[in-house]
Amino acid sequence: MTATLTPEIWRTAVAMVKHYGVAAAARAATQAAAHLAQGDMPHTLAWQKVAEAIILLQCERRRGDETIH
Repeated sequence: MTATLTPEIWRTAVAMVKHYGVAAAARAATQAAAHLAQGDMPHTLAWQKVAEAIILLQCERRRGDETIH
């Protein structure tokens, strides 16, 4: 199930893709892991959502009823 992806999450995801290209999702996952190691759950969850949005943005195949944000 897809978490709620806010406009802020989408903006961050787009910026990450522009900056990091195909490595964007890995970079977001690294950020999530760093925050998790520090016990910072709000930022961990935010970066996990960013990683999810990046994957959705970079996905080449979409169902006919899916929208691109």
